[in-house]
Amino acid sequence: MSTLNRKTINFDHADTPVVGPFLDENSAEHAALERIVGDRLASDSAELRALVLLGVGRVREALLEDAYNEAMDAGDFDETRTWVEQTTGARQRRRAST
Repeated sequence: MSTLNRKTINFDHADTPVVGPFLDENSAEHAALERIVGDRLASDSAELRALVLLGVGRVREALLEDAYNEAMDAGDFDETRTWVEQTTGARQRRRAST
C-alpha cells in the first residue's frame, strides 16, 4: 500500500467555526482530541490528521453497523449477547465523543 503524503484540504469560511476550536491549544475541543488520541498534538497538521483518522474510524464503524443490520434484516443470524454488549458500548463511546 502506498504512503499518503501531503494532501491539501481546502476549508471554506463556514468550516472555520467547526474545525478551528480543535486547532486552539487552549480549547476544550483540543483537550478532548488529545485525550481521545492519547497523545499531545503539537501542530495543526497533527490535529487535522487526528481528526481525519477519527473520522475514518467512525465511517468504518457505521459500515459495520450497516452490514450487521442488513444481515439481521435478511435473517442471516440472531443477536448474541456478546454482540449486543459490544454494539451498546460502541454506541455509548460514539455518543460521548460527539
